[in-house]
Amino acid sequence: MNEGSGARRIAQANEGQRRLFVIDIENVVGGAQNVTVDGARWARRMLERELSMQSDEHAVVAVGYSAGLLPAAHAFPGKSLAVRFGASGADTALIDAIDASHAARRYDQIVIVSGDGIFTDIAAEITTYGAKVIVAGHPGGVAARLRLAAHETIYFSTTYDLALEAA
Repeated sequence: MNEGSGARRIAQANEGQRRLFVIDIENVVGGAQNVTVDGARWARRMLERELSMQSDEHAVVAVGYSAGLLPAAHAFPGKSLAVRFGASGADTALIDAIDASHAARRYDQIVIVSGDGIFTDIAAEITTYGAKVIVAGHPGGVAARLRLAAHETIYFSTTYDLALEAA
């Protein structure tokens, strides 16, 4: 399995292919406390820039608490939303929302936007059905076993806290 580091590589790999984005927005912005309107908008722009995510591509965006639901909906219009309250709620909501067999039949690539090891089993299951699994996360924040289950790992070039410091 490969490790990559940029949007150009993933964009070239996806020419004419269907992708499903499975987004743990709390993981992207560095915690549930950062799933604000500004944090969610930053996450969307960063995914568009670094993963070449297009507005017409399918995505499921998950949060683990109610206050994050409206910012996520506002930042990702037209995308499916999933919520599950509690510890690892966003993770569990995403796993419950994805049927590996169905996803692999409909999409050429499944992009798991999280580094959490809880996604290892679903990533491995999707690969057995023939779809390519790409994991995208922060450097140092992607579980080793998840990297091994994926075909490719892409690391983000920035974090939300660094973006706030630069502003």
